[in-house]
Amino acid sequence: KVSYSRPNTGDLKNTNLFVNNVPPGVSEQDVINLFSPFGNIITRNILKNTNGTNKGIAFIRYSKKTEAEDAITNLDGHYFPGSTVPLEVKVAEDHGKQKAAYYAGFAGGPQEVAYENDHGTA
Repeated sequence: KVSYSRPNTGDLKNTNLFVNNVPPGVSEQDVINLFSPFGNIITRNILKNTNGTNKGIAFIRYSKKTEAEDAITNLDGHYFPGSTVPLEVKVAEDHGKQKAAYYAGFAGGPQEVAYENDHGTA
């Protein structure tokens, strides 16, 4: 797989969308067909089970922030035909920020906890 670097400008931030509640019978092509009218899809990743069916989660990256915003506005709450659960479409969290938040909880090392003994002292 080849990865291309893109310039870091405001228009390119928040272009990666997290899509939740993708119904089990929906194909990758169905997801592309739904999202492509809103802009140029750079990458797409539909998470799949070992049997090949989708896990209900997809990531769609657009070339511009405005395209991603249009997709969110138009598709958040959208129902695929036959589905009883609406899609949840939002900007995906930056993985680097997720890691930083996770490890921030461990930055101070193990915390000492004082317990009171039977005499009310620690």
